[in-house]
Amino acid sequence: MDSFVIRDAKPGDGLGIATVQVQTWRDAYAGIVDQTVLDSLSIEEAGIRTEERIAVSSFFRLVATVGDTIVGFAVYGWKPEKPFECEWFLFALYVLPEYQGVGIGRGLLDRVKAFGREAGAARLVLGVLSANEPSKEFYRRQGAVFVANHGYPIGGMMYPTDYCEIVLR
Repeated sequence: MDSFVIRDAKPGDGLGIATVQVQTWRDAYAGIVDQTVLDSLSIEEAGIRTEERIAVSSFFRLVATVGDTIVGFAVYGWKPEKPFECEWFLFALYVLPEYQGVGIGRGLLDRVKAFGREAGAARLVLGVLSANEPSKEFYRRQGAVFVANHGYPIGGMMYPTDYCEIVLR
């Protein structure tokens, strides 16, 4: 595999980020999230929303690229609402299935943690669907400790979600 680069997301990255999001959701959440929700995901619609968010959002975005192709991304920043209000929060971290296991996810997470330390955060908080054991194991290997469980809405249904923290200081 070619080496990867992690950089800040920029205008024009929306479709690449959306492609990663839709493909990883369909892979990771098959059998967890209602299949009609997964089938209804549109890369084009998600790309438009992501472009808009890149332009106006107060959250930060990183992308991982191999050559000119976006193969992973992370969305992070201070969480404005409960639960975990005012915590350094990882809203999303996804890597295309064929690029998992080569350090891209860890690289994205390490950058998010470093930015959190620079911002003065004591911990990074994130949520993982409770049934998503591979992702929970990934975060455990990165030092995460699971601290709470809350429901997370997807497609009009609530899904049990485990929240964990990674100490930054």
